[in-house]
Amino acid sequence: AKKGKRLTSEAWQAMSKKTGLDLRESMLALEKLIAYTGDAPIIEVGDVEEVIGKTKEDTVFDLTSALVERNLQQGLVILKDLFEQGVHYLVIMKMLTREVRLLLYAKLFLMSGRLSSYNANMDFSRFQTNIYPAIKSWRSKEEKGSDPLSGQHPYVIYKTLRSAEAFTCDALIRHLTCLSEMDLSLRSTGKDPKLMLERFLVEVCLT
Repeated sequence: AKKGKRLTSEAWQAMSKKTGLDLRESMLALEKLIAYTGDAPIIEVGDVEEVIGKTKEDTVFDLTSALVERNLQQGLVILKDLFEQGVHYLVIMKMLTREVRLLLYAKLFLMSGRLSSYNANMDFSRFQTNIYPAIKSWRSKEEKGSDPLSGQHPYVIYKTLRSAEAFTCDALIRHLTCLSEMDLSLRSTGKDPKLMLERFLVEVCLT
């Protein structure tokens, strides 16, 4: 804002994939984007893709996006790419578990009735003005660490709440339990992690 610029919602999303919204990484990325875009007042998603290179972590985020969208074909292709890049299966499972947990907490928020003014079709600007302050207020009253969702960046919360609409609470609990059982099994047996993760994607995308 001090430089007279703002990021589009899509640019925020792209940057969150690449930096994980880590404060230090995000600040460095913003400095690069400000310099790259010169006098332009708007930083677009294309600027983010051009300036901040694609990383293994970025590809893992692509996998979680495919999972949320229930895009099985894309998910299987990305999973194959991750294994070919040498990403350890425990890293992949950690990110999938994080995503499902966030979806579950988002679903619980929606079911609680505390978001009565929330509408899945509202744009991010309206969400940030009318809904996020209430979520942030609840966060300050909750025990620290008890809720993994409300401490996220507002845009992450916005996207997760919208995505949670496509899942039932029972399904998310089942997926989370499956990931936990997979983790235990892979640590204690010689089962093929790629095959187990493929089966998990099929379960989520087709049920």
